[in-house]
Formats: sequence, structure tokens, C-alpha cells
Amino acid sequence: MSAISRHTASLATYLRNMLLALRHDDGDSVCVVYGLDSKELRTKLGPTVSFNLKRPDGSWFGYHEVEKLASLSGIQLRTGCFCNPGACAKYLGLSHSDLLSNIEAGHVCWDDHDILNGKPTGAVRVSFGYMSTFEDAKIQAHLAKTDMQPAPRSSDK
Repeated sequence: MSAISRHTASLATYLRNMLLALRHDDGDSVCVVYGLDSKELRTKLGPTVSFNLKRPDGSWFGYHEVEKLASLSGIQLRTGCFCNPGACAKYLGLSHSDLLSNIEAGHVCWDDHDILNGKPTGAVRVSFGYMSTFEDAKIQAHLAKTDMQPAPRSSDK
């Protein structure tokens, strides 16, 4: 069992590092990865990577949009708050007033309101299993790197 845990944690660390390295043309991060930052604690994160993606203008991609594009590419992900609203609010940096505002706007866990008041209401999660490969992790990162980025304008070519 420990070999499987090491394998899946390695895949998650590999994907996490690839996502954190992605940059927009202006140098801003493409991806915000949630969880522990300390390298020695990363082995405790397990086989999952939770994140949100940002557009070049700094606005967020909605997690439903990411999920739909991933599905079109044959990639299975989980999105939302993963049945843990307390941790979700903590990692997304949602204040008590943000949560109340979201509720007043009619937001519930299963709806399509993935961005409210300019803030994400959930995230994207990739989970690795014993059959997952580094190629699987590369495919996930490729989605964030290419499919979620705007096409170059004709004057940029």
C-alpha cells in the first residue's frame, strides 16, 4: 500500500509543480493551487490537487467551465466544494460576509454559480489512483496551459 501512496503523491506533486509554474504573458500565475505550501508537508496532501485558474485579465475561470472543457477532452475531474464547505471557504478566502452574500444570491452547492462577486465559489480537483500515470498529469496541465488560454490575436502572430 505504501508504494501506491508514494506513486499517487508523486503524481500529485508533479501536477502541482507544473500548475504552479504556469504563467501568463505578463508573468502572473495562471493557477492558484490550494493546500499546504511547505515541501515537507506535501507528502501529507495525498493524491489530490485542488486549484482554480485565472484569465490573463486576472478574472477567474469558473470551475464549471473548466469541467466542461475537461470533459470534452476526455478528462474526468471533480468541481465545487467537495462536500466540505468549511474547508472550501477557508482555502478560497471567503469571509463570513462573502458566504452570506452568496446565500442571498441564491447560491447552493449544486448550482452553476461558480463565480459570485468576482470570487470563485468552489474549485477544481484532480485525483490520482494507482493506475494513473505521469502522462495523465501532463494531460491535466496541458488543459490548463493551452485549452484555458485565449487564442492569440491575428496581430500577435
